Amino acid sequence: ELMEEGKLAEALEAGGLAVQSDLTSASAWNIQGVVFRALKREAEAEASYRKAHRLNPKDGAPIGNLEQQMRDLDRLEEANSFRSLSLETRKKDPYFNAFLAEEAFGEGRLADALDLIHTAIKLLPHEPELYLAEAQFRLNQGNPDEARKSLEKARKWALPQERERFDNKLAMLAKR
Repeated sequence: ELMEEGKLAEALEAGGLAVQSDLTSASAWNIQGVVFRALKREAEAEASYRKAHRLNPKDGAPIGNLEQQMRDLDRLEEANSFRSLSLETRKKDPYFNAFLAEEAFGEGRLADALDLIHTAIKLLPHEPELYLAEAQFRLNQGNPDEARKSLEKARKWALPQERERFDNKLAMLAKR
């Protein structure tokens, strides 16, 4: 938040406090790396990202940040290595699969989008937003019956206060 407000010095201080409060937090080290990058302190950013990756090798965020940093610094061989590692790590991340599904959908690759969202659902079967994405893909595929089934699953897994949202979507779909 501090970075978004342009308060980089305060962001660096907050990042340092986060790291000091828990030296084993990969997330804190990764955030500190992001702040260092914003300050153009590349060596410190890289060291922070690498520390985050050592602490949690399954976290795709520092790997992705290292990939981008290496690419920006024209260290392409390293960037490509981190890209491969990132894809391997993130293929087990339901949210990354959902991101790739949205990307495929935006490019008009509906079959790929559905495959990716199904992978995400297998990894996290109780997440209503994944079923909502599946419904959108099904609807754009011209399959309103399957879209309705996806919305019903989304409603099933939604928190009670969120169910009305899915009821409204189901009612709109019924009017089609």
